[in-house]
Amino acid sequence: MTIDRETLTILQQENEQLRQRIQELEQNEQHAAWFRRIVERCPMPITISTEAEGRIRYANPALRHAFALPPSPDEPIPVQFPELYVSIEDRHRLIGIMRRDGYVHGAEVEFRRTDGTTFWALISYIPVQYEGEAAIMAYIYDISSRKQVEDDLRIFQDLMNNLPDGVLVLRDNRITFVNPAYGRMIGFEEPELIGQSLAIITESITPDNPTQLQESFIELTEHGFWKGRGGITNRRGTYFTGEVTMLTLPDPQYPTDTLLTIQRDVSDVVQQEQERAAMQERIIQVQRAALLELSTPLIPIADNVLVMPLIGSIDTNRSQQIMDALLEGIAQHRAEFAILDITGVKVVDTQVAHGLIRTAQAVQLLGARMIMTGIGAPMAQTLVHLGIDLGSIVTRSTLQAGIEYALRRR
Repeated sequence: MTIDRETLTILQQENEQLRQRIQELEQNEQHAAWFRRIVERCPMPITISTEAEGRIRYANPALRHAFALPPSPDEPIPVQFPELYVSIEDRHRLIGIMRRDGYVHGAEVEFRRTDGTTFWALISYIPVQYEGEAAIMAYIYDISSRKQVEDDLRIFQDLMNNLPDGVLVLRDNRITFVNPAYGRMIGFEEPELIGQSLAIITESITPDNPTQLQESFIELTEHGFWKGRGGITNRRGTYFTGEVTMLTLPDPQYPTDTLLTIQRDVSDVVQQEQERAAMQERIIQVQRAALLELSTPLIPIADNVLVMPLIGSIDTNRSQQIMDALLEGIAQHRAEFAILDITGVKVVDTQVAHGLIRTAQAVQLLGARMIMTGIGAPMAQTLVHLGIDLGSIVTRSTLQAGIEYALRRR
């Protein structure tokens, strides 16, 4: 059998094409194997699922781990990919975007693992053909840590925005944070303060005690902490009493320490303290007046006759109170007789005896007569020892006898 030259040439060309095709297939297989190794080792979860029902056709180890799926590629995956969405509406929405734009990049979605726990991730879609079927290749980036930081930051912002205390942070000699309460207290809007030095505040407010402000920074420099209270007139002329706490926080990122200032408007507290102090003073005055009345009781028993019965010890202050009350009572009631009963006075020293005698003399100057009753032996000895003349003073042993004397002489 002979082959003509033309046929031989055709066969040679076909063989060459077959060799090239085989070489291309081998290269494609090498590329596919190389790509699979990359995907298998990629730390980012990657999956290929059918577009229609979401059946998972491929899942790399990272995705199996992320969703608590069986770790071995030989084990069947017990769920379809749509079941891993917390809200299936997210998948429908993303497929709509992919069909419109040709891809989805970095959409934020919440997923549920097969163990029931959830996490947030960014997911991207790319439409592909897999074994002749329309499919979606998706790769996922876990952002749970970022979401936690965002949640913490949101809580912090809500706290700072609603905190009644003012908070200011000074970093590298510039204001980097201030909450609304601090701005309101000193008469600034928050944007006016951010990036400014502390001088914008110190030059705009008028403290009641300017030296206190200077001393606070000295103590802060020496000890890293200062707390005090003082009256302040802010930039808009509003006066309030502020309780300020300042402390420095070491910050290795900056040459100077970070300054944290917490300021509380205690105007209402100060007012309440002042009202409480005034109330206490009024109570003390009332109690003092009541005690004075009890210590120097003055009893009108008849026209022009007063009785002051004394009980307990008598010191210099009480002796003066006795004289004041007795003289005021005589003048008020126009009394002719004042009976001073000292039956209940057990101890009388020399100074008190002199005080009682001076009281009797003062009574006489008002035109009244002094009757002393209940003088005991110690009192009598003291008066004799002092050589005091009682000739102008009527004395009786008992209060009853003194009253009888006064009533007979009216």
